[in-house]
Amino acid sequence: MAGPRARRMALSVASVALMGCGSTATFATPTTSPAYIQQYANAGTALDTATTLWDTLGQSLVAAGTNTVANEAPVNAAYAQALQTFSNIRER
Repeated sequence: MAGPRARRMALSVASVALMGCGSTATFATPTTSPAYIQQYANAGTALDTATTLWDTLGQSLVAAGTNTVANEAPVNAAYAQALQTFSNIRER
């Protein structure tokens, strides 16, 4: 069983930890214009398509035993580009 001193120490540590959790971050209001929403939807659709293609082609390369860096690079590049485009729109 912990003594009074140990309990006070534990409470002090807990209160300091909680005080450190305060945030002064400010958040911007997201853009909701129709053009932005359409861009976001288009980028999401392109990302879904790229993800499906990446998965299908990747599995095909593995199944055929031809999943080399050279064969995977174009597939990975297309997926990475779609992911970056989606990420850039989302962060506005």
